[in-house]
Amino acid sequence: MSTTLIYTNGFNSAVDIDGELPSDKARYFRDQAVASGWQFQAHNAFYYRVPEMHEALAGLVRKLNEASGRPLLMGSSMGGLLALLALAEGDRFDAQAVLINPLLVHESGLLEDSLGQSLTNYVTGTRHWVDPAVGTELVTWLERVPSLLAGFGDRVTVLLDQGDEVLTSAATAELCEPWCELHEYPGGSHRFEHWPEAWAAIADH
Repeated sequence: MSTTLIYTNGFNSAVDIDGELPSDKARYFRDQAVASGWQFQAHNAFYYRVPEMHEALAGLVRKLNEASGRPLLMGSSMGGLLALLALAEGDRFDAQAVLINPLLVHESGLLEDSLGQSLTNYVTGTRHWVDPAVGTELVTWLERVPSLLAGFGDRVTVLLDQGDEVLTSAATAELCEPWCELHEYPGGSHRFEHWPEAWAAIADH
């Protein structure tokens, strides 16, 4: 069966700019997918306002439902949370998700330095004001995570760099281990550094 890898991004980032993938990590996973005979789709997700969050999720669900072959969602950081939500809300029982250093656990100070601020997107270079309501909506999303992992965790692979300097990998591992296929790698960073090891785990699906 063919597979369509649908790759989405985390907070204040992007995957695709006019058909190009500026991220070397995104290009790596795209190239591995294509070399394996898979299809690849990029999904830009923006989280600066609550309506954008809703559209990011709805758009990912649409791509999931419309994918040819087996859909495999991949997202890092907040994109991992988005992928988990889309997996649960989609209509494809053959779909799976790979979450890379995902934001699944509420931590104190989360987005504290961004809410109510104007940020420059790391990838697009555009300026965006972050509505403080984003923080409230994010908490609502995170409150759904335990039940989603219990219900859909058998279709989820979680990849963690233990050296993640933004999110506490140990807390994420503790939450996910009873439900998901979990791979932890020593060192690394929130950006995630263990690409070949991750692809070996992904390619088995």
